[in-house]
Amino acid sequence: MAPTTTPTITPTPFPPTPVPDTSPEAFTFTLEQPTYARSAEVLTNTVTIAGINTQAPLVVSAGAEYSIASGDFTTGNTTIANGQTLQIKTQAGAEFGDEVAITVSVGDYETSFTVVTVPQDITPEPFSFAAKTDVDLATAYTTSATITGINDAAPISVSNGEYAIGDGDFTSAAGTIESGETVTVKVFSSTNFSTETAAVLDIGGVKGTLAVTTLAQDIEPDAFSFESVMDADLNTVYSADAITISGINDAAPIVVADGEYAINDQPFTSEEGTVQAGDNVVLRLTSAATANTVAMATLTIGGIANSFSVTTVKDLQAPTAKIAFPPPTAKTANTSVIVRGSAEDNLSQITDLKIFVNGQDSGASIESTDNFATWRTQLDLLEGDNAITIVVTDEAGNVNSEAAAVNMRREPYANPFPHEGVDFGWSRTVVVDDTTDSPRLLIGRRYYYDGKIRSVDLVTGIRTELNITGLPTDNVSTESMALDKKGNALYVLSTAPGDQFIYRVDLTSLEVTHSMALADKLAEPDRFGLRRMVVDRDTHDEGRILIAMIYDNMIGAVDLDLTNFWVFSSNSMPDAGVALDSPTDIKLVPDAHRLLVTNSANGQILEIDPISGFRSIFADPAVSTETNTWDKAAGLAFDVYHGRNRAIVTGYGNRDTLLAVELNTGATHLFSEMDLNLMFDLNFGIAIHADYDYLFIYDFVIRTVFAVDLESGQRVIISKSNDALPR
Repeated sequence: MAPTTTPTITPTPFPPTPVPDTSPEAFTFTLEQPTYARSAEVLTNTVTIAGINTQAPLVVSAGAEYSIASGDFTTGNTTIANGQTLQIKTQAGAEFGDEVAITVSVGDYETSFTVVTVPQDITPEPFSFAAKTDVDLATAYTTSATITGINDAAPISVSNGEYAIGDGDFTSAAGTIESGETVTVKVFSSTNFSTETAAVLDIGGVKGTLAVTTLAQDIEPDAFSFESVMDADLNTVYSADAITISGINDAAPIVVADGEYAINDQPFTSEEGTVQAGDNVVLRLTSAATANTVAMATLTIGGIANSFSVTTVKDLQAPTAKIAFPPPTAKTANTSVIVRGSAEDNLSQITDLKIFVNGQDSGASIESTDNFATWRTQLDLLEGDNAITIVVTDEAGNVNSEAAAVNMRREPYANPFPHEGVDFGWSRTVVVDDTTDSPRLLIGRRYYYDGKIRSVDLVTGIRTELNITGLPTDNVSTESMALDKKGNALYVLSTAPGDQFIYRVDLTSLEVTHSMALADKLAEPDRFGLRRMVVDRDTHDEGRILIAMIYDNMIGAVDLDLTNFWVFSSNSMPDAGVALDSPTDIKLVPDAHRLLVTNSANGQILEIDPISGFRSIFADPAVSTETNTWDKAAGLAFDVYHGRNRAIVTGYGNRDTLLAVELNTGATHLFSEMDLNLMFDLNFGIAIHADYDYLFIYDFVIRTVFAVDLESGQRVIISKSNDALPR
């Protein structure tokens, strides 16, 4: 084995140890912007450390952080190697204009930079609000702007308006606003037309104005019109279709001529007024009182006018006339008679009225003060029959040659009329029966005990005989009667020397349905003590019949079914005050709840309270010089249907006249002058009816039904049989 050789090792020399170098090449931190917002994060540029050969200490002043080689930012002392990057992060000051100085040292190299906070800016960028014109009155208007150019809360205030920030409430109090917030300004327009109102918003000294100018006043409405009416009725109110007012912005004056207007269903007026837009206006007028005539109402609103015209129908219709007196068929022994009546034309004025007799123009002079609405004449009569016809003409030339007609016979008083036979008898009542299509008078008979009555046709005067059936006795007179239309009944008093019963008779069949003996109610049953009666359904709940009982000086009462009799009023009931002195008639004033009674002995008319029976003097002819010779009241009726308000009274022995008593005062005067050619004898029966302007008198001595004109008092004969006594 060869011997081991130990190699020779030559040591490698070590390089010289370098001298540590921690002084980097100079570097500078720069900032992206010269100033920063308050407390903003600030990053410097990134620098690369060069010129050192060893780890160099890194020191950053308080308030800053560093990042080495893009690592996380941190604080605290450390070292940095050559070639590594370095970035600094800090925060701007919290106050405007703050300066934050940051020092960075690497090794023995030191550099610094300063972060400057922006100065305060509360002056915004200019803002403005567009003006508004032609705006409505008293209306809120708004507009908005977004505020920029400030970096702090800027003071905000408003004058003559309000503002709201974002969704906040509107206010007029001062406040603050931040950049980027939206502010809305509100201003109320003026209450006057053509007037500007401005709200001024002030933010940090910068002002914006919202100006609104109201529209100009306009009281001239949009055009309106009314549709005309043709063929209108006379003297009738017509209304045009309503118009709705538009095109105005203020109250416009409204004026009407020859008509009336109503706004929004308010009452019609012809006074000046005002209307607003949206109002409904109705115009009306009254058509002319004559035919083929235009009536026009003109409505003017704010200077715009239009008319509503109504044209009445053409007059192709002849006028009409009525004869109020004499009756349709009558006679007189006189040489003339009053003819009076009325005429009417709904379309034109009446220009002429003539009276023809037997087909010839009478030439009579017609008296009228109201264009023939009422007229009269005293017409001469020929011997015998006089067919009287009224001929009327209107201004349109229409003629009615048979407008109305009556027949008057001129002949001696004593002659029967219109025929002989079916003689009347004694009777104290005449009843107007209008319950059938042919109105009639019903007149009873005394001293005939067969229950028969006389009927007189009111158109012809013809007399017929009617028989009451179902009579319980054969001793029935019919001298006094009363009609009960509601009960369709005729009540009959069978007076002495009859059986002294009261009967209820069905008006259609003339059959007796009820009866009651009254002889035992009379102090003197053999005398003619039952005179007249009235059916009273108005003042007594159950209805009753009141009977004048002459010799008992009493008003008796019977129920309508003739089951019960009682004393309603006597000289001892309800007291012994004003005396009944031979009462002959009792009547109820129509629609007045007043009872009047005639006293035969002294001619007085008493009023009796319908409830208590208390009596008072209503009228006494003896106290008037005009009527103090008038004697012994017999029957009465009421003339209250044609503008008068009186009672007419017949009397014993007063052959020349009737008595009129004013119902409102009790004053008396004579009515119907004495007529020697048509003298009354014993005119006991009297009736007045709403359908006739004359009263009916029955005289049982001359057995005649008279018609007495309620205006003039003139008499004619409707029906006459042979006299009771020769003349």
